[in-house]
Amino acid sequence: MNIFKVTGRSLMRVTMLSYAAAVCAIISGWFFPFEFLMSVIVWQFMLIFGLGIGVHRYFSHAAFKCNAFWQWTLATTAMTALHGPPGIPAHVHALHHAYADTEKDPLVHLVRNGPFKTRSEGEELSKKDINKIMRRGNLHRLTLKYHWAYVISGIAVLTIIGMLLGLNPVTSVFWMWLAPAGLAQFTGFFLGWAGHRMGCYRNFETNDLSRNSILCHLFLGSEGLHNN
Repeated sequence: MNIFKVTGRSLMRVTMLSYAAAVCAIISGWFFPFEFLMSVIVWQFMLIFGLGIGVHRYFSHAAFKCNAFWQWTLATTAMTALHGPPGIPAHVHALHHAYADTEKDPLVHLVRNGPFKTRSEGEELSKKDINKIMRRGNLHRLTLKYHWAYVISGIAVLTIIGMLLGLNPVTSVFWMWLAPAGLAQFTGFFLGWAGHRMGCYRNFETNDLSRNSILCHLFLGSEGLHNN
């Protein structure tokens, strides 16, 4: 059984549920301003810390070094945001840079179809890809083997924080995890699409469609400059 395919399918099901939760949160936010504010704060934390700093800067580009505690924190935040074990998006992102906007680009369907029709990255990896990710170290092996344990631990922390802020366990799970995770997941896909479709300028003439969007950069986790 291909663990990447299983992870991809289960993640996609939960992600669809989180999208619905995010829509409900946005619609009902006017009636629950405090809860909605908490969701926005958690969403921004997931987006900037988990996906931007963690998955993109650390796991994909190794832009800095950190100890085991911060590696675990970055990985858990990203997985709690339903982005999967960090080795998967890191590997896919490396292939994206190598084959951007060509048929070999694993994210070319995202650029063409938009974030609503994007499939989970975990469904498209081969056995060779799996072995390559597993060789990256213990953290990647553990996050693959115990992926949902990491997710549940992140949900537990957020739920406890919500309960300390006065929410009950059910509403805490909704406002502190499910809704912001849906927003973070969709925002991540949207940034990948917008960075190759709707940016306003390019600094370099490259063979791909990458471009820069000031609005995305300012409001969506400082990840809007794809041609910089």
